[in-house]
Amino acid sequence: MVYLPKGIWYNYFTGEKYEGAKEYIVKAPLDIIPVFVRSGSVIPVMSVVNSTVEIDKSLLTLKVFPGDENFDEKYYEDDMMTNNYKKGEFCFNSIKLNKNRLDINLSNKSNIKKVVIKIFNPSVDYKKMVSFKSKDKWQEKEFKQKNISISI
Repeated sequence: MVYLPKGIWYNYFTGEKYEGAKEYIVKAPLDIIPVFVRSGSVIPVMSVVNSTVEIDKSLLTLKVFPGDENFDEKYYEDDMMTNNYKKGEFCFNSIKLNKNRLDINLSNKSNIKKVVIKIFNPSVDYKKMVSFKSKDKWQEKEFKQKNISISI
């Protein structure tokens, strides 16, 4: 049994939509952990690796779940290898999402060179999202600039 608080929720793996403020019986076989994402969320993701040494630190992939909720967070970044963050060698990148817009602002100190944005089940006018590619339940596009603004 899963209780989802008020809001619109999605099963992260299947995309199934759930109304919040309700309880649901959810199948949870041993090899699948049920994960739910509230609409209006942005989740940084990366490829599976054996060690932080293998992480492509120049790539940031964001899964965006548009909705009525606002998202305004900082994405922390350091070299993932040393304790240099104690010497101030880190930065914060800004990620903001509202009902109509996604804004990403990378710090000048950021090592990120490429941002891949994957927008889930967008309730958008696809003509506005020129050059986004459709992949299953996602609209996807790669960016190489430090400041990104997308109308959704």
